[in-house]
Amino acid sequence: MEEKNINEFENMTKEELNAALYEKLSAEALQHAYEYIVREDILIALSDNDLSLAQVKALLQNSCTLDDIYKDLEKQETGHMQDIRDTVEERANIFIQQEQEKPIQFASLPVYNQTYSYAKEHNECDLCMKSHNEDVACSNAIETAINKNYSGNSLDTNKAIQEVLPRFGMERLNFVLANMVRNLAWDGRISAQNREWVKSVPAPVDEERSRKFVAFSVHPDLLNLFADGVRKLEPECKREQTKARPSILAQLHQPKQPSKSTSVEKHKGPER
Repeated sequence: MEEKNINEFENMTKEELNAALYEKLSAEALQHAYEYIVREDILIALSDNDLSLAQVKALLQNSCTLDDIYKDLEKQETGHMQDIRDTVEERANIFIQQEQEKPIQFASLPVYNQTYSYAKEHNECDLCMKSHNEDVACSNAIETAINKNYSGNSLDTNKAIQEVLPRFGMERLNFVLANMVRNLAWDGRISAQNREWVKSVPAPVDEERSRKFVAFSVHPDLLNLFADGVRKLEPECKREQTKARPSILAQLHQPKQPSKSTSVEKHKGPER
């Protein structure tokens, strides 16, 4: 039913007004019924989906997933089940892309390696939850970057690392990646060098929470190659950090620049 101006109702009889109201409410009810059916179809499509683990995690992390998928479907001309499956996958990829394109605002957030009960006792729950969420997001980003940059039996390790490192920083990347590798240390496809490297990275104190950022959809060979690249890049990152933030000792030994007044006095000295 088309929206009517309030003035159009002035010349209508009571029966006509009631009929118009019934028509309006019926149209709204029909629209809600259609939405319900489509949303049910989305759930049916999800029951036999073949989404990647990264896509599933991305959909789980968003509060209005079903509503967003429905809105995407509304823009399409058909409502075929395959369209629903495609839309679900596209929405997952949109969430992943949005996650990757977020401003680099947590790269400086320190890794919080304590249990939630400890955080509660020390009034650090907010830091604990933010850090844990970033651990999970970093794990998802690693999986996505590896799968995205693997083609033709070859992994572009450097490109994959650069899709993760700028946002999360080396400390968190090491922490999360080492946790992933540690959970596959028994696998012969993890090199001895990477098994040894893992020992230098602190293990998560809360093992139950750490299971939420373990790689399940990444092949051990590819994870091993990714770890090789990060391990070799780590010394360079530490050198860059040292250059950007000189030590207190270096600052103490750095000669002070003379002030303007001191400079004037030095120039006047020889003239006396």
